Amino acid sequence: FVKSGVDLFDSHFAQQAADWGVALDFRFRVPPSEVEETPVDIGVNLYEVEHAMAFVRLARSLRGGAEEGDSNLPICPCIACTPRFSSTQILHSSIDEPSSTTEAQLAPPFTRGYIHHLLHTHEMTAHVLLAAHNLEVQSRFFADIRAFLAELSSSPAAEDRFAEEIRKFEKRYKRPDELLAKAKLSWEEVNLARGKGRLAREKAAKETENPVDITQHPETVLPDPVPS
Repeated sequence: FVKSGVDLFDSHFAQQAADWGVALDFRFRVPPSEVEETPVDIGVNLYEVEHAMAFVRLARSLRGGAEEGDSNLPICPCIACTPRFSSTQILHSSIDEPSSTTEAQLAPPFTRGYIHHLLHTHEMTAHVLLAAHNLEVQSRFFADIRAFLAELSSSPAAEDRFAEEIRKFEKRYKRPDELLAKAKLSWEEVNLARGKGRLAREKAAKETENPVDITQHPETVLPDPVPS
């Protein structure tokens, strides 16, 4: 699409990935050191158990604003990777003294393990943080493409060079189909266990001889929808 001149994209992909617990992790252009490495997913399914104790930032291709390492990586300014907390105190009485510091303080990134926990406890904060992150990754992706095309504007080999960068990107990152399909299943499992109608499902499960089947087939215990 970009090659054809399209530069207006709906953000549904980034939002849908956030809804299903996926933190996007990709960038344009692919660093030369990564071109020949094993292809990786375009994001991370944070429902997976391997992230339960992963105290690292959401994306490996971007860094948090408060992180001093990986200085060669661009900063992701989203509220998940570069959270800022106000130093303004809430004064509860006339004897409280306001803080002399008024600037917001940068904090370390929220970790994969933390958001994994939020997802499995059905906390909406997880999706808020992931949506902010994914939209920033998508926005930076297109900003980097525009910057690269501007750099090539006077080059006679612009089309070939852009095509080469696309080839590198496709070689480095897998298509997102499988990643999103697995994440959606994980989301459905947690939503079934902790989402709307959970108490009714648990009650129905206790009244049956095989609660496992009900967990796998909630349609057998969910009430019929109320006509609008």
